[in-house]
Amino acid sequence: MASKYANCQFCEESASVKWYCRSCDINLCDACNTKIQSKLEQLSDHKVVISEKEENIEDSENIRKVDLKKIACSKHMDQKCVTYCLNCDKSLCSSCLIQPFQYEELNNVFEEKCFLLKDLKSKIDECYPFFEEKADDFRKMDDGEVVKHNEIKEKISNRKNEVKDFVSQEALKLEEFMKKIWDTENNPVVTERKRLCEIEQELRTRQNIIDEVIDKLKPDSIFSIVENISREIPEESALNIQPPDLIYIEGKERLTTEVLGSVIKIPEVVLIQTFEVKSFNISGLVSLNSRLNDDICVMHSTSAHKFKYFTISGSKFVTVKEITDNKFVLKFDKPVAMANYQGEIVL
Repeated sequence: MASKYANCQFCEESASVKWYCRSCDINLCDACNTKIQSKLEQLSDHKVVISEKEENIEDSENIRKVDLKKIACSKHMDQKCVTYCLNCDKSLCSSCLIQPFQYEELNNVFEEKCFLLKDLKSKIDECYPFFEEKADDFRKMDDGEVVKHNEIKEKISNRKNEVKDFVSQEALKLEEFMKKIWDTENNPVVTERKRLCEIEQELRTRQNIIDEVIDKLKPDSIFSIVENISREIPEESALNIQPPDLIYIEGKERLTTEVLGSVIKIPEVVLIQTFEVKSFNISGLVSLNSRLNDDICVMHSTSAHKFKYFTISGSKFVTVKEITDNKFVLKFDKPVAMANYQGEIVL
């Protein structure tokens, strides 16, 4: 869109405005447009088009582009143009805009800026060592913590591998221990099972043959089959085998050497011999293995307030010593627990 001004904005005289610079948003007459283009080649980048008032003119190919940033200063050729003076008809740089009487003021501003920069540098120089030192301290602290954590993590990893190897070895020992007690692949149960299965299969075969022959009742078959299968029936017998009763006890203590726990075989309890004690209610029983090197046992009766020291000779129950103490009365619903401590009885 064209500017609102009716006259040329360069010469401000001619009312014959034929051109409009879109880059500068100004109207130009023919003379000014030609004058600028002939003297200022740098304005060629500015886009100059026919004014809307003259849009019917067929000379539309004279479009121009003007860019002040590419124009050199008329006085200082090494400086870029920042403005164009219509009165002087010259392109001006920043130095040309400052009048001679302004240089002293400009120098004062310059000195003030320099003072501010020096003051800022002095403050920075004063506080910089503090932050440099602290940053270095925290850098070392951070690096130290990283090293420490990495060392700990490496120890944890090594310990994990050690524990893993230890647990694997412990598991292998438990498996070997179980195999020594009872080999699941080679044991009396497996052997007897195979034997019984073979007998079962052989009897099943003979049974099927007999059923088939009886069903057909052919004389030739009966005679031949009787000769082949007329063997003694195996005796109905099987070994009485009791596999060991194994139980697994998990390791619950953290400091235990057996991480995985242990496998134990429940022992068999066999009653060897019994003895009858008349008129004596046994509340506790313990073996002394006393300093007399005799297999002395002690029975206690809370109801009779008696201790009976005895030994077993062959099939005889022999009382060695009997102690009655009425000075104390033990009132317990359950039998008193007894223990042997260095040859003495402890209740």
